[in-house]
Amino acid sequence: MTNAIIFFTKAPVAGFCKTRLHEFLAPNYAANLQLFLIKKNLEILKNLQAKTFIFLDGKWEFEGFEVHAQNGENIGQKMSSAFDEIFKKGYKKVLLIGSDLADLKPEILNNAFEILDFKDVVFSSSSDGGYSLIGLKAPCSKVFELEKFSTENVLDDSLKTIKDKSVGFVDEILDIDTPKDIANFITNSKCEFLAMGEYNLNFKFKNKGKTEILRMKKGSQISVDEPSKYEFEALKFLEPLNITPKVFKLFNKSVFLPYGGFTMEFLEGRALDYKKDLLIAARILSKLHSFDTKNAPLMITKKPFLQMYEECLKFSKFYESSKFKSSKVLEMLEFFKEHLSENLDSEISTKSVINTELNSSNFIISKNSFIIDWEKPLIGDNEQDLAHFLVPTTTLFKSENTLTKAQIYEFLNEYSKLKSFDEKLLKRYLKATCFRGFSWCAFAYYQSKISGIKSPAYKKIKEYLSDEFIEKLKRYFLEL
Repeated sequence: MTNAIIFFTKAPVAGFCKTRLHEFLAPNYAANLQLFLIKKNLEILKNLQAKTFIFLDGKWEFEGFEVHAQNGENIGQKMSSAFDEIFKKGYKKVLLIGSDLADLKPEILNNAFEILDFKDVVFSSSSDGGYSLIGLKAPCSKVFELEKFSTENVLDDSLKTIKDKSVGFVDEILDIDTPKDIANFITNSKCEFLAMGEYNLNFKFKNKGKTEILRMKKGSQISVDEPSKYEFEALKFLEPLNITPKVFKLFNKSVFLPYGGFTMEFLEGRALDYKKDLLIAARILSKLHSFDTKNAPLMITKKPFLQMYEECLKFSKFYESSKFKSSKVLEMLEFFKEHLSENLDSEISTKSVINTELNSSNFIISKNSFIIDWEKPLIGDNEQDLAHFLVPTTTLFKSENTLTKAQIYEFLNEYSKLKSFDEKLLKRYLKATCFRGFSWCAFAYYQSKISGIKSPAYKKIKEYLSDEFIEKLKRYFLEL
């Protein structure tokens, strides 16, 4: 046998491998994906007419394979050293691939070996500007002497170093390094990053000429086994209203998508402007809250104030037990507990579909306007949705707006033309929502400190925990 394959991999250990995926996958999920791809690709290599050598960074047991340690100061030196070792063993044609290839096929590898019969070097390009396979029929250290291997020009720069060599190419192989790579693999297309929230990543892609969105869950704030399926089915249920995006395809939980995902239509428009669009929001919400909830595939929170209070306590405990706590934040958390601990057994008075997370970015304003981001829909009091939309912890989160009494009156007056509400109950929900928003910020701040990863909302979270904001929020609460 004169053909050999170098299988380059990191040990599939949480926190050690696939770190560029950590904004989407927790370290243990990233390691699970790495291990899955290793096993999948080694099964393919077993059936080839080539000897496989694993070159490993880290420690891991591989039964039935010859394992070598990677040697060198950087990735270029490590690859060059691996080729040198294998050529010294007498092999004539050698391919090097990574372990994180999602769509590796035996015919691609066989084709690469065939190309080396009449070319000096063979590559498989990757979508990020690098390469996912390189093959040589003699040592060629200069192709690995790049200053950096983390740029968008790795393949082009590599080709410049071997102008005296003949080069061939095989089909592109998708390697999984980033969340975008996962999106490309799931949709089988070229995706473009759209937006990221606390619990999801969204990518745009083309499908039969139309723009769609892939929504990939990276967590859940609702106690369901399959959060993507829950949101998908909620949107299917609400489709007759024509105020939500249409959904197309559901992806169940997998090693690529631990919380699942789905595709939906891309809606043109802009975010809601509190100064111009309040009446539009009022009409959309009154339409939503008037929709018949019969057969709704949604959870019902019979005791919403108890549920909200317990959620706030859970958020608070993380912060209270941390070394990052401040006395002012702790005092405010206690203030909320003292004022909101009574009558928690109150049950919902009406049954409406509620979004529970409404803010300005949840609205797409255009000729036809929509509500998006349905991570946590429930059957509950419509006043809960209204409170979340109107409370300053919401309006200030994605903008610099605090609604005036006149704006709130105008909004509620428009809303009540189609759907009634209880003013006393609304005020109670406003108070509870203040606690929820504040305690969540305390929890999110704790999370960012523990993980070292700052969420997109980190700056606003810190603002909400400032002494100045705490005093403003307390005044607002007491004036309700």
